[in-house]
Amino acid sequence: MYGMCNFNWKIEIWIFPTHDWMIEKFGKGIKYFRDISEYAQRNATENDVKEILDIIDRVKSYISEHSIDE
Repeated sequence: MYGMCNFNWKIEIWIFPTHDWMIEKFGKGIKYFRDISEYAQRNATENDVKEILDIIDRVKSYISEHSIDE
């Protein structure tokens, strides 16, 4: 029906920290995002992955607790 809209919203949150080693190795700016991301994935330790997954769980929990009910 004309004039009716059905929106399915999906919000994604990207958290991308900046560390000194990133700037030293790649430079500063969003244009290096892909290079930094690929490097980090290739060189991540098991502890790094656990820390990232923990942060993801904490962010999800926070959003869930503070969401606006429709």
